[in-house]
Amino acid sequence: MASRNALGSSGEKPGAERHGGAPLDTAHGKTDAPATSPAAQGGNSNSNRAIEIKDLVCGYGKNQVLHGVDFSADLSKITAIVGSNGSGKSTMLKALFGLCDVKSGSIHALGRDITHVPTHSILGYGISYMAQRKNVFQDLTLRENLAVVTGLRNAEQAMDHFPELLPFLDRPAVTLSGGQRQLLAMAMVLVHKPRIMLFDEPTAALSPKNADIIIGKIKDLNAQHENCIVLVEQNVKHALRNCDKVYLLASGNVVYSGDPATLLDDKDLASKYLGMTPQ
Repeated sequence: MASRNALGSSGEKPGAERHGGAPLDTAHGKTDAPATSPAAQGGNSNSNRAIEIKDLVCGYGKNQVLHGVDFSADLSKITAIVGSNGSGKSTMLKALFGLCDVKSGSIHALGRDITHVPTHSILGYGISYMAQRKNVFQDLTLRENLAVVTGLRNAEQAMDHFPELLPFLDRPAVTLSGGQRQLLAMAMVLVHKPRIMLFDEPTAALSPKNADIIIGKIKDLNAQHENCIVLVEQNVKHALRNCDKVYLLASGNVVYSGDPATLLDDKDLASKYLGMTPQ
């Protein structure tokens, strides 16, 4: 059922990406992910529930971005997060990947409490994150980019999804088109065989043709692997037409959650929060 919550009054801090320009989805090495069961971790009893966020308050230092947000996403589904610039969309993903400061609330993923798990351990919980910017190593070849995140382990299987990149394996990533670099970034995420995949505006600055290709790849990954995909997307109509569930954020609060078609048809919400002209 769709829901609306009260609005707050904070924006999203720009340029909050970290790690000095290196891809944010390349944490590796040993993890400290616990081996306890979902029940022991206090996770949701819904076996299909991949993410459960309750009353989340977070931001960057003293800058509070999200104000008591509830959010959930299921396996085998694509959940989109939309909203204007500064609404908190990217911060939702960064909270899931340990990249912002959680003040209060809880985050469960695949039945485990990851509220304060550090970024370098998140991959051990079956979560990968594709940042909007700086998501590949520009001076390395495609093959070397894959080696950085996996040592070529699982690389061949990942490339099965991106045959169009095979002719360019020994070319530096900087020589690729914007769409090809996004495909490479997706392959780098996929090598970890995640159960949860977080995509932060993967079609930003791409041509309509390349944007369609990227969204098509995301849908294919979801269908073939039955994983949970959370998609932050600035192209609202694109997102709503390709997701199973949507959250609309405004000033760090959820103002709508539920069926994407309902949001698309809601002229008041579409006009007020998404800048979409009623038809």
